[in-house]
Amino acid sequence: IALTNTALLQLVASSRLLYGMARRELLPPALGRIGPSRQTPWVAIVIVGVVAAVLVATGGLATLADTTVLLLLTAFVVVNAAVLALRSDEVDHAHVTVPSALPWLGVVVSAALGIWSAWSNGWPVLVRYLGLLLLGLVVFWIQRAVAQHTGLLDVDDIDGLEPEKIRARRRDRS
Repeated sequence: IALTNTALLQLVASSRLLYGMARRELLPPALGRIGPSRQTPWVAIVIVGVVAAVLVATGGLATLADTTVLLLLTAFVVVNAAVLALRSDEVDHAHVTVPSALPWLGVVVSAALGIWSAWSNGWPVLVRYLGLLLLGLVVFWIQRAVAQHTGLLDVDDIDGLEPEKIRARRRDRS
């Protein structure tokens, strides 16, 4: 039951993540489409479901779970590194601060666990992990190239990520 619950949670969360990123124009807009009756991001749900089904069908549930662990640990490393990088930014509003030791600890522990997990699970998991990372990077690069070519939001335009500014850009393009 725990594995099924975790899989369901990840399917729901992944589709909503894709939807949110598409609404912020960081991923192709098709992923931000919602169904008229239930108001759910149906395109993102279908894509996440297809990817999950292919991964389970070609490697089994255990391999998918081990691959997911590696991807999550990578996300933890990136988030903690981002916290360290953003600490040097000057901001004019209240924000949360943490002692530097905590994000460093997060980077080191997550990276160590990721290396151990990759080493202990072998090649099938590592190949899937690297393939999914590469797929994510390819989608990112394509979306970035499209955004730069069409003059849409670019991921480097941090101010453009504010919802009001996104809505204004959409109105201006219409």
